Amino acid sequence: MPYTAPGVRVYQQLSTNPTNTEAVLRSWIVGTAIIKHTLDSNRAVLGEYENNVRTYNYPSFTAGNVLDKDSVSVVAENATLRYAEIPAIASPTEDSSEQFVYNVPGTANVLFFNNINVATNGSHTRDAMFGTRDVQIGDTVRLQAYAANIAGATECSDVAFETTVADYVVTMTDDNIGYGIRTTNANNPTATFPSGSAISAAAGSTYTGNFAEDVYTVIVQDSQYKVISASGQDSYPSEFTSLATETAFQVGTCGIKAQLSTLDDAEYIIMIKSSAFAAANPERVMADLYDAATNLTITGTYNPMDYGELSAICTIRVTGKTNTAACKNIELAVTVGTNPATYVQAVRGEGTDWVFPITSNNFQGAFSNDDYDNIAIGDTWAYRLTGAYTPASLTTSGTYSGEVDDTYIIRCEQGGTVGDPSDAPVVSIISAMGEDYMENVSLASTSITTKYGLVLTFSENEMLPGQAYMVQVEASKNGAVHGLLLKDSLPQTLRSAASDALVSLNVELCVAQTVTVPDTFYTLNNEELTITTAPGVTVYNEAFGKSLTLLNGNLVVLYDELSAQGSGAINIVSSTDDLATIPGELSPDNPVKYGVYKALTMSNGADVAWTPVVGESLTAWTEALSAAKGDTNVYMVVPMSQDIDVLSAAIQAVDADSNEEECAWKRCFLSVACPDYVERVGQTTSTDGKPVMATFSGDGTVNITSRVDGKINVDLSSVQPGDSLVVFAGSDKAYTVTSVRGDVISIQETVAENATPQRIAIRHTLTKDEAVKYITDVAGTMRNRRVSLVWPDQVSEGTVTMPGTMLCAAIAGLASGVEPHQSLTNSVITGFDGFTRSSPMFSESQLKQLAANGVLVVRRNRDGSPVVLHGLTTEVDDLNYTEEMVTRNLDQISLELSSGLKQFIGVYNINANTIALVKNYVHDYCEKCIVATSASLGGRLNDYTIVSIDQDILLKDQLTIVLAVSVPYAMNVINLYIQV
Repeated sequence: MPYTAPGVRVYQQLSTNPTNTEAVLRSWIVGTAIIKHTLDSNRAVLGEYENNVRTYNYPSFTAGNVLDKDSVSVVAENATLRYAEIPAIASPTEDSSEQFVYNVPGTANVLFFNNINVATNGSHTRDAMFGTRDVQIGDTVRLQAYAANIAGATECSDVAFETTVADYVVTMTDDNIGYGIRTTNANNPTATFPSGSAISAAAGSTYTGNFAEDVYTVIVQDSQYKVISASGQDSYPSEFTSLATETAFQVGTCGIKAQLSTLDDAEYIIMIKSSAFAAANPERVMADLYDAATNLTITGTYNPMDYGELSAICTIRVTGKTNTAACKNIELAVTVGTNPATYVQAVRGEGTDWVFPITSNNFQGAFSNDDYDNIAIGDTWAYRLTGAYTPASLTTSGTYSGEVDDTYIIRCEQGGTVGDPSDAPVVSIISAMGEDYMENVSLASTSITTKYGLVLTFSENEMLPGQAYMVQVEASKNGAVHGLLLKDSLPQTLRSAASDALVSLNVELCVAQTVTVPDTFYTLNNEELTITTAPGVTVYNEAFGKSLTLLNGNLVVLYDELSAQGSGAINIVSSTDDLATIPGELSPDNPVKYGVYKALTMSNGADVAWTPVVGESLTAWTEALSAAKGDTNVYMVVPMSQDIDVLSAAIQAVDADSNEEECAWKRCFLSVACPDYVERVGQTTSTDGKPVMATFSGDGTVNITSRVDGKINVDLSSVQPGDSLVVFAGSDKAYTVTSVRGDVISIQETVAENATPQRIAIRHTLTKDEAVKYITDVAGTMRNRRVSLVWPDQVSEGTVTMPGTMLCAAIAGLASGVEPHQSLTNSVITGFDGFTRSSPMFSESQLKQLAANGVLVVRRNRDGSPVVLHGLTTEVDDLNYTEEMVTRNLDQISLELSSGLKQFIGVYNINANTIALVKNYVHDYCEKCIVATSASLGGRLNDYTIVSIDQDILLKDQLTIVLAVSVPYAMNVINLYIQV
């Protein structure tokens, strides 16, 4: 230390005028700064794979940083992975039953796999050695020659040749070709009309149309009728010949005739005076027509009824139709015995009243049936007509050479007679798969050959438009795939000279891929990585359904290092141009850097502070949060974590600075993730901290097997029907719980019996209301006017989803860039475009429920812009505590007064002059705060009063100032009463 000579030194210090200072409410982003080593950036190459034990340092690792062990993985780039190996044998022959591979004699690049199918083809399945994947074109083939010069040896030489698969060599079979034929119009009935209609076919009606099938529609138009054919060949308006006769009339121009019915079936009831006669002579009770109709059928039934003297009713049914032209009006005459006046009381026909008889031998009833009169304009009849012809038949021959099964459709477009050049039909031919197509093909000859060799032969019969044929064909089925065509020719030493001199080859079939090495093959710590590969790394492959052996590849280690650069300090970034000073890439995967970026984009030019967390432990977070202890240069704390313990540490750090001793007031913006489910039963809830195990009975019941002192190690009382029972076995499977009885759980699904204990958990999916309660309960545990709990817990930017901590950083940046007495309510938040965890996840009423319980919600406004619903803290008991702006404004006033008053400490004594000086300073500062910063916000203080400023009676070195202030509040609600 410098030397000071003995003596007396006198310092005279002149006091300076007190100055006002303005505190900056700077946002402070605390989180990990991650440097990622990936295949695309900061590559950490280990070198070529070696099948032995080797220890590596982490390439490119920065001293002082911390390794994130959970991020470490090892990748083998461009690796050769062997999925099958067929060893060479000593004495190969073509008729051998052994499995081996040889070069086909007379070829330079064809391998034959004896008794091995290298791919599935029809009924010929691939060999089991290939797993669930065929040998494919492009696969690597490594060949070694059998060491014939070593007697009795089966060893192979070093790799002699390597190439790739160019194609399959397939054993072809032709025994699976078949045809199926189906044609339309197998029979050809003449035109018919529905029975019971008011129109019927006339005698000699025969369809002579030029279509295989047609539908005629007849429409009544006043005294005319119109005929429309579905085929379009017939449109025939005409007048009815006569409505008073049943003369046949023409329907269209193709031979169809029709006539109108003059009598539908009818029923008449005759009341007889005396039942004795009718009972004795029921056959005498009958109906006749004035002009007897030969084609009518008359039946009668006698039904005695108790009418006193009128004790019998006879029901007569008349069926059939008359062909008598004069019988338009059909009247019924009834004869009962010889005296109708004696026996017939009355007659009633369909739709008529009772008619009483007249005194004549024959009674003439008043009922008449007139079908002509019942025809109305608009009546429509439709008839399906089928051509009366013998269609040309079809036979098939030839060899179909197409590569896929197919169906041919042959359709007649223009009618004619097959084989008649002067009247040949014209057909179109198309295959369902679109492989074959022929149009406007004339059948002047009886046979056609398609593109793929199918021969269609038709008989020399008629073919009408619409006539269709269908031919189903099957492609030739290949036999077993025993051979591979190689891309390159084999060296002469690997070729078979003749069938009796086969060269047996050791064959390795491989694929080239970039794969991740399973972590079972390496160990790691903070300094080094050890690959424990012996006897060799194997990697499971989904395509093959088995593990493949790694033969070679370039090893790269992927890992994250947590940067220590800037640790323990408050680092300032003034603009996005300065982001390069923060380690790592600008990505949501680098929390502190991307958080600072989000804060800057919302800070209106205000700078942003950051401090890295060097590690993932709670201790590392606590150390980082302590960097701002007593520091007034940062105010809004944003921990880039959703871990509850970390958030609790952040709240403790804020509270520790926000008191009269430290005078370094702070606030924090926090994000908590809401889970999709809660675990009712599982390792986290078991009494011994061990996994929960269960067996399946096969009848829908699950039995808990884990025991502690004879009791199950979990409490099942909270389990409810509808919860999910998850079984952790390979891919997790979930089943629906229906009931719980003791330690037996019933599930809805059927699961096979399994007595082997399986690890399970029971989860309850949160309803929307339960999710709201979860979030508000968390807010309740954080009740503090210095804490804002922000929702949603996830946001997105384009296709990238990121945690709600990024939203917290943006809001903190916004709060640092506005006036301290400006509310965040209705402020627009930019930089994000996905807020689905606000809406539609929650309804508007549920979002308001969150706000009512102290959650700062960001949701989309009616115009679609994301806005802050209400700038809140988690303390909801009082407006001064609830409004985030009130605390922020008062904190800045406190920070500035504290900073300004420090100039009086020590160098001033307490006396009347200095008290007046302090009072004037406070007065000047408050007057400055009353001045409006803008017309909409007003001043930071509405009013103030210096209640007192006195020297403490006991503690004479302390000056106590009592300052009463009136602070502004946000205009959150406007009540408008319109009175009339």
